[in-house]
Amino acid sequence: MSREYELLMIILRNERIGHGITQTQLAQSLGVSQQLISSAENLTSALDIDHVRRICEVLEIDLPSLMERWLASIKEILHKD
Repeated sequence: MSREYELLMIILRNERIGHGITQTQLAQSLGVSQQLISSAENLTSALDIDHVRRICEVLEIDLPSLMERWLASIKEILHKD
Protein backbone atom coordinates (compact mmCIF):
# COMPACT_ATOMS: atom_id res chain seq x y z
CA MET A 1 0.00 0.00 0.00
CA SER A 2 1.12 3.54 -0.63
CA ARG A 3 2.28 5.86 2.12
CA GLU A 4 -0.67 8.11 1.28
CA TYR A 5 -3.17 5.30 1.86
CA GLU A 6 -1.39 4.40 5.09
CA LEU A 7 -1.86 7.98 6.31
CA LEU A 8 -5.58 7.83 5.53
CA MET A 9 -5.94 4.58 7.46
CA ILE A 10 -4.05 6.04 10.43
CA ILE A 11 -6.47 8.96 10.55
CA LEU A 12 -9.53 6.70 10.28
CA ARG A 13 -8.22 4.24 12.88
CA ASN A 14 -7.43 7.06 15.31
CA GLU A 15 -10.90 8.50 14.79
CA ARG A 16 -12.50 5.09 15.39
CA ILE A 17 -10.52 4.57 18.57
CA GLY A 18 -11.19 8.14 19.68
CA HIS A 19 -14.91 7.51 19.36
CA GLY A 20 -14.56 4.37 21.48
CA ILE A 21 -15.73 2.14 18.64
CA THR A 22 -14.25 -1.31 18.13
CA GLN A 23 -13.50 -2.81 14.74
CA THR A 24 -16.39 -5.21 15.31
CA GLN A 25 -18.82 -2.40 16.12
CA LEU A 26 -17.72 -0.43 13.06
CA ALA A 27 -18.05 -3.49 10.85
CA GLN A 28 -21.55 -4.17 12.17
CA SER A 29 -22.57 -0.56 11.50
CA LEU A 30 -21.31 -0.88 7.93
CA GLY A 31 -22.68 -4.37 7.32
CA VAL A 32 -19.22 -5.76 6.56
CA SER A 33 -16.93 -8.24 8.28
CA GLN A 34 -14.60 -7.26 11.10
CA GLN A 35 -11.87 -8.84 8.98
CA LEU A 36 -12.40 -6.18 6.29
CA ILE A 37 -11.86 -3.40 8.85
CA SER A 38 -8.85 -5.16 10.35
CA SER A 39 -7.29 -5.83 6.95
CA ALA A 40 -7.75 -2.20 5.92
CA GLU A 41 -6.25 -0.87 9.16
CA ASN A 42 -3.35 -3.32 8.86
CA LEU A 43 -2.84 -2.29 5.23
CA THR A 44 -3.34 -5.77 3.80
CA SER A 45 -6.37 -4.68 1.79
CA ALA A 46 -7.75 -1.38 0.58
CA LEU A 47 -11.11 0.20 1.27
CA ASP A 48 -13.00 1.72 -1.62
CA ILE A 49 -14.28 5.28 -1.44
CA ASP A 50 -17.79 4.11 -0.57
CA HIS A 51 -16.47 2.35 2.53
CA VAL A 52 -14.52 5.48 3.49
CA ARG A 53 -17.65 7.60 3.04
CA ARG A 54 -19.73 5.22 5.14
CA ILE A 55 -17.07 5.09 7.88
CA CYS A 56 -17.17 8.88 7.97
CA GLU A 57 -20.93 8.74 8.46
CA VAL A 58 -20.65 6.26 11.33
CA LEU A 59 -17.89 8.28 12.99
CA GLU A 60 -19.71 11.54 12.25
CA ILE A 61 -16.76 12.94 10.30
CA ASP A 62 -17.32 15.35 7.44
CA LEU A 63 -15.75 13.70 4.36
CA PRO A 64 -14.30 16.97 2.99
CA SER A 65 -12.73 17.66 6.41
CA LEU A 66 -11.22 14.18 6.42
CA MET A 67 -9.77 14.79 2.96
CA GLU A 68 -8.30 18.12 4.10
CA ARG A 69 -6.64 16.43 7.10
CA TRP A 70 -5.36 13.66 4.85
CA LEU A 71 -3.88 16.10 2.33
CA ALA A 72 -2.28 18.11 5.14
CA SER A 73 -0.63 14.96 6.49
CA ILE A 74 0.65 14.09 3.01
CA LYS A 75 2.10 17.57 2.59
CA GLU A 76 3.76 17.31 6.00
CA ILE A 77 5.43 14.04 5.01
CA LEU A 78 6.54 15.45 1.66
CA HIS A 79 8.18 18.45 3.34
CA LYS A 80 10.10 16.11 5.69
CA ASP A 81 11.56 14.17 2.74
